[in-house]
This record gives sequence, C-alpha cells and structure tokens, in this order.
Amino acid sequence: MQASRLKVLAVAAEQRARGFDKEPTFNERSIDLSLGAWSGLCAPKAVQEPAYRKTLDKLNLGATYADAASFRAAKDRDSQAFKVLASKLEIKS
Repeated sequence: MQASRLKVLAVAAEQRARGFDKEPTFNERSIDLSLGAWSGLCAPKAVQEPAYRKTLDKLNLGATYADAASFRAAKDRDSQAFKVLASKLEIKS
C-alpha cells in the first residue's frame, strides 16, 4: 500500500484505523462488516504501561478493557457471525 501498488477500499473495523484515517470503514460504504482480532490479557495494569502502549501503537493495534463477561460475549457474537458467513459461502470444515 505504501508503494502505491495496492489501493485500500475500506477498513474492516468499527472506526477508521490509525494510519488509515483517509480510508472509510466498510460500514461507511454501507457494507455491514466489522472484524477484529481477539486476544485477552489478564493484566489490567499492563494496559497503562508506556512500553506496552508504544508496542501496540507500533503494530497499529488498540487496546480495550473488557471484563470476562463482556469479552466472552464479544467472542461469542463474532463466532456466530462467522458461522453464518461460512454457511452462506458454503464453507465446510
């Protein structure tokens, strides 16, 4: 993308991504799609550590606090959405 050989059409996130602020989200293009990656870290204090934040920024990743129930609910919601998508696309395991 930086070499201008690829064009970003949209970002698959709920909000425009840092470093891609000029590119719209899929939702802004009227496509109901928002994907994220699940990773859990049971270390609330680490989220405030400057080195941790710097590493996330370098990797263009964000951090959000979620308690166990909220994290599980988000994971389950996304899992269900992928099952529906796989079914529509006739993807079998």
